[in-house]
Amino acid sequence: DNALDLVRDVDVVIDGSDNFDTKFLANDAAMAALKPLVHGGILRYTAQLLTVIPGVTGCLRCLFEGPPPPGSVPSCAEAGVLGGIAGLAGALMGSEAVRLLSGERGAHAGRFLVYEGRPARARSIVVRRRPLCPACGHLADPTAVPVAVSEPPLPVEPGAIDAAAEVPASGASVDQAPVQLGGPTDDDRGAA
Repeated sequence: DNALDLVRDVDVVIDGSDNFDTKFLANDAAMAALKPLVHGGILRYTAQLLTVIPGVTGCLRCLFEGPPPPGSVPSCAEAGVLGGIAGLAGALMGSEAVRLLSGERGAHAGRFLVYEGRPARARSIVVRRRPLCPACGHLADPTAVPVAVSEPPLPVEPGAIDAAAEVPASGASVDQAPVQLGGPTDDDRGAA
């Protein structure tokens, strides 16, 4: 009840929490209050962003049914975090929040953006709504326009997403499209 009270009077929920239980609580409260959610996370060299529009896009529970088992993913204190990655995640989250507050949809609405700092590679995974999602399934809007994918979907590569995001929830539907945020890709370098 306390989480719902906290988000009820805001225009956008921004979640940069450092534990999975809080991330899912923020997601559930935002969906219950019909508030857009900007979720961000970091670990080691990886930053993640998900912008959720209740009733229109998939939410965190559409992508992952729930938190991973305790101890299966190291904490930031255990694994470490590159400071620049934290700054990138914060800048992405802040930019999305400003877009939403300005009445725009959000550049990453309905997409799970994963930026990997070591290879300077980013992937954008379309998060489809799950009709039976316990957080947002009841918000089904049959007139909602699906999030467009600007490039053909690619298969999810093993290791393309950090350990917290390796396997989508049962029944989740994801498509993956590359996003170039900077730096050469293997294709640019002519790698075999």
